[in-house]
Amino acid sequence: MVRMRAGVWDDEVLRFHLPQYGVRGAALRLSQVLDKVFERTSLQVGAGHLLAEATVLTGLIGQAVRLKWKFSLQLRGDGPVKLVAADYIAPEQIGSAAYLRAYIRDSGQPGPECGDAATLLGDGYFGLLIDRGDGAHPYQGITPLGESSLASCAETYFRQSEQLPTRVILASDHDDVSHWRGGGMILQQLPSESSTGWSRIEARLGGFDEAGLIAREPMLEELIGDLLDGEHPHGINSQPVEFGCSCSEERVRRSLEQCTPSEIAGMVTADGVVTADCQFCGARYALDPSRLGRTARDA
Repeated sequence: MVRMRAGVWDDEVLRFHLPQYGVRGAALRLSQVLDKVFERTSLQVGAGHLLAEATVLTGLIGQAVRLKWKFSLQLRGDGPVKLVAADYIAPEQIGSAAYLRAYIRDSGQPGPECGDAATLLGDGYFGLLIDRGDGAHPYQGITPLGESSLASCAETYFRQSEQLPTRVILASDHDDVSHWRGGGMILQQLPSESSTGWSRIEARLGGFDEAGLIAREPMLEELIGDLLDGEHPHGINSQPVEFGCSCSEERVRRSLEQCTPSEIAGMVTADGVVTADCQFCGARYALDPSRLGRTARDA
């Protein structure tokens, strides 16, 4: 358990357990995190919805990983949007905030105004990766893009990879000054539980108003209570999230370790340095080419 709260509003993942239904879940609203995500980009409305909802989905799934691990979501396609990448970087210790970051790369051509994943991404894949650090081999799962919505893509992935019934609800909106809000909920039947409780949850979701996920009120606990028609979830705790990036000069150096001197020479700018830009946070690194790649390692 991370911490108990009297109320969860924005930029915190609410985790809960519904033992009466044999279901676990998480809910999340993002506001300030999305302000940072959108700070360095100008997108058409459709791509903006996709980016906001991918960031929310990353937080909803990532909250289940262990301390110090990193969860990554990637969407790649051949449509107007070529790539959406988002990371959830778990906190170093209990009580600290987790970091969320995300970016999008499009073709530069006009795209649809809707946030429909299939239309924006075209043919491609939905990929998840869990990096456990400490030299451990990362877990990776991939499924083809074949659903109309990002939420449906996630549900298909969990149905195929974990064989567990899963419902994902995502919503996003923006105001006249391009301030984005995103919200979502993930519900999953617990292993070995009967399908009776899940069927009851499915019935309740039929009348659920997605707008509540991005509204400034009620609190997320109240929203879950409304879904359960007044019944109270158990094991409620929350994990704060902030925009944050794990890029560093050292990481850039490591990424170039296998480059040959000729490959490094091809990267040198007119100013005599090798530059690298972080797509997530906008940081720029200018590095001495003599200290990069195999040349530096063999010196």
